[in-house]
Amino acid sequence: MRLCQDYQVGPIIDVCATDLNHKLDKYYTKSYNALLQEWPVDSWCNPPHSKTESFVRKAFLEWNKHNINIIMIIPTRCMSAKFWFDCIEGKAEYHPIEKRIHFKRNGRDIGPAMQAYVCIIYRAKSKQIDNQALSNSVKTFN
Repeated sequence: MRLCQDYQVGPIIDVCATDLNHKLDKYYTKSYNALLQEWPVDSWCNPPHSKTESFVRKAFLEWNKHNINIIMIIPTRCMSAKFWFDCIEGKAEYHPIEKRIHFKRNGRDIGPAMQAYVCIIYRAKSKQIDNQALSNSVKTFN
C-alpha cells in the first residue's frame, strides 16, 4: 500500500473489503457493513462510488470520535460536493493521485481507473498537555 507508506499512515483494518480483495488482514466486508460498525483503530477505506458520501461522513465521525488515522481514496469529482466542504476541506489533508490507479475485482486486476482519484487523510490529533491543569496539580516550593 504505497499511499500508506508515502504518507506515513499505518492502518490496521480495511473497512471496505471483500474476502478476495482486502488490503489488510483485518477487514470489514459488505455483509458486516462498516457504516454500522465502530472504527476504533487506524483504517484504510476505498468505498464503493455509490456510497462515497456515506463513507466520507462516517470516516469524519469516527475520526472525531476515536482520534484515529484514516486514509481513503475517492474520485476527484467529489471535490465540489457539499460533503467535501462539510467533512474534508479544512479538516483533513488531501493529495491528488498522479497516475490512474488500478482496481481489482475478485482478486484480479481490471485495469486502470477511468477517472482521477484523491487520497484523503484524517490524522489523529496529538495529545495536547493541559498546562493549566498540570500547573494546578504541581505544588510550588519557595
